This record gives sequence, C-alpha cells and structure tokens, in this order.
Amino acid sequence: MKKTSLKLILFAFVCSFIFAISGCFEEHRHTFEKWEIETEATCEHDGTKKATCTTCGEVVTETTPKTGHKEMVVNKGYDATCDNEGLTDEIECEVCGKTLQSQEIIKALGHSWSPWQPSKTDINKHYRVCENDPNHIEEDECLFDTNRVEATCDMDGYIEHRCEECNRELEKVILPALGHEYSDDAWQQVIVGSTNETEEHTHMHARNCKRCGYLDEQACVLEKEKPLM
Repeated sequence: MKKTSLKLILFAFVCSFIFAISGCFEEHRHTFEKWEIETEATCEHDGTKKATCTTCGEVVTETTPKTGHKEMVVNKGYDATCDNEGLTDEIECEVCGKTLQSQEIIKALGHSWSPWQPSKTDINKHYRVCENDPNHIEEDECLFDTNRVEATCDMDGYIEHRCEECNRELEKVILPALGHEYSDDAWQQVIVGSTNETEEHTHMHARNCKRCGYLDEQACVLEKEKPLM
C-alpha cells in the first residue's frame, strides 16, 4: 500500500515538473487592449503607434504607413493650339497643401499642313488643311507651269498647263501627229529575193521619211507590156 502511494506521488511530481518546463518553452503572444498614436502618419512620412501587453507588460511600437498625397487641381490649364501657347494644370495635395505640379507653358503647336488640293469652287486656286486643327484652312493661287510635248510623225503631242503644287490640269491642247513626210523623188528600187535574172524576184521600192527616217517599202506597180500590133 505504501509503495503504491509512493509511486503515485512520484508520478504526480514528474508530471508537474514536465508541465512547468514545457510552459517555459511556449512562445508568448502579446495581448493588447488599446493602441496609442505616438506620431501621426502624413502624406510623405510614416507614423508610429505603441501598446502595452496586458499579460507581460512589454511596450511594443509599430510603424503606420504614410497616407500618400490626394491630388487636387487648383488652377485648370488649357491645351496649346496652332497659334497660341497652353498651360498645364496646377495641382496641390488636398490634405497637406503641398504643390505637386506647378503650371508650365506648353509651346504652340504650329501648323501641320496637308498636301495642296485643287479647290472645288475655283479652278485657279488650291487649298490645304491643318492636321492639328481641321478648322484651319489655307487657300492660295495655283502656280501653273506650261509643259509642251511635240507631236511626232506617228504620235500626238500636247500642251498642258498644270499646277506644280496641287497637280491641277487647267487645260490640255492636243497636237495631232504630223504623219511621215517624203520627197517627191524619194522612191528607190529594192530587189527582194535572188539577183539571178533567170529566177523569179519581187520588185520593190522604198523611201525614207525626211523627219524621222522611217523606211516605207512597197511593191512596185508594174505596167503590163502592150502586145505588138
């Protein structure tokens, strides 16, 4: 009976010892009831807060992240045009009032003209449109240049008046082909085939154009010999 009681007491002591030791190695978890702000977070800087653990009394400090700026336009800008400068917006932080963007001048765009186009209402004028602003239209007189291409013996020529900027053709005069020009005594005999008098051959004659040198060949028209009476 005494041995059994002794074992029970020893067992209880060992259990108590193990429990006590294991409690030392457990990770302590802080318990906080209230956080106090030490430094307020601002738009650009972090803040801090602290709290006291209700279990162990340790004071813990943590960082609160900065809030970042809240943009607000205080002076509205306007776009640049072809002829006039523009301005960017002036922007401040709605919370701290810091100027985040000052107003800056935007250079005038200038005109970006399209190619000249023939006017639809005046044959002597052409126009072009600004690609930055289609309401800007410039009109001017056409610059006509005369171009002459001479006719040849077998091809027509022409005289045209064309604007060198918009390519408008004002008028075009056709110069008819001249045709070949030959001298009255220009025909010369040409023998085609064998030159042997005993063999048949074709009688031809030819002439050259005085302008272009074109060779005109034709068969001779032979008169029939009249029978002897």
